Amino acid sequence: MKDLRVGVVGCSNLGRGHSVAYLGLDGVDVAAFCDVLDEPREWLQSEVFEPRGLTPAQYDDYETMLDKADLDAVSLIVPHTMHFEMCKQALERGIHVLVEKPMVTSTPEAEELVRIVERSGKVLNIAFQGPHRSQVRTARRLIREGRIGELVSLRCIVAQAWLSLLARLPQKKWRLRKAMAGGGQLYDTGSHLINSMLWTSELQPERVYAEIDCRSEEVDVNSAVTVRFTNGAIGMISVLGSTRVSGMGSELLFTGTDGDMLLPNGSHGGGELKLFEATESPEPFEMEDDSSPQRNFVRAIRGEVSPSCPPEYGVRLARLMDAIYLSAEQGHPVTV
Repeated sequence: MKDLRVGVVGCSNLGRGHSVAYLGLDGVDVAAFCDVLDEPREWLQSEVFEPRGLTPAQYDDYETMLDKADLDAVSLIVPHTMHFEMCKQALERGIHVLVEKPMVTSTPEAEELVRIVERSGKVLNIAFQGPHRSQVRTARRLIREGRIGELVSLRCIVAQAWLSLLARLPQKKWRLRKAMAGGGQLYDTGSHLINSMLWTSELQPERVYAEIDCRSEEVDVNSAVTVRFTNGAIGMISVLGSTRVSGMGSELLFTGTDGDMLLPNGSHGGGELKLFEATESPEPFEMEDDSSPQRNFVRAIRGEVSPSCPPEYGVRLARLMDAIYLSAEQGHPVTV
């Protein structure tokens, strides 16, 4: 079997993470990388590839790379509103895509990508961290097994010094521009948390009511959202970007008819998964293995596994996000 030729698009710290992850997989060759700026390309080459004696082809234009680099797959690490067109261009050339979160920033774009994937027969996977973390994968299995009964409520919160320590950094300021980011902290760290909630519970949102505070920015910074799911469960989502919390604090709590399950770092996984059951002698449980978006992506291309976070989850997130923003704008609950 020939090596899988991958191109990395976007040479930031996340681009480094994708590159290093691919280099740790057997039968994968990072054949090219692309960024519109010279400095990030030079940095990625000197920091990641030179120490390994590698010289992938470099490009400053995405379409040129797609046409000339003979790629099997690409990783897209670019501003959110660029995702749709870049995914489309690759898929229509017969190239598999791993795209950073969120997949897109509107429901019509998400639904169109599903149709393109169906026509192309190629893999499109979303690089959310949660579905690859042991704690999140185990929580989903335990819910499927009925360990806490039917879900009746879900609570998730993330608190981060996003506005002061991240979004205002010179190289990150695109996150505060709606035209490039599509939204603010909801679409940034918040989308990790919300995807973990939807992926783990497998519930379908039915109705939302949202309050949003932009803190004088053009995108959302702090958000409070209530959700009614189709099974009758209620959810509470709190996404806080103007805090002074060191690092990032997040939590997911699932409450069922027979118990509770707590994920202390629900957006990205990590921390001890805690199971609270209505019994004096709860059965022990085994933890699932950790994985990575890149490992799952490569294995899905080879037909060994299913994509961990296929475009249907991008549609689910986009529909919920559109409803959240519409509710906050109109000041009343909105059907998803």
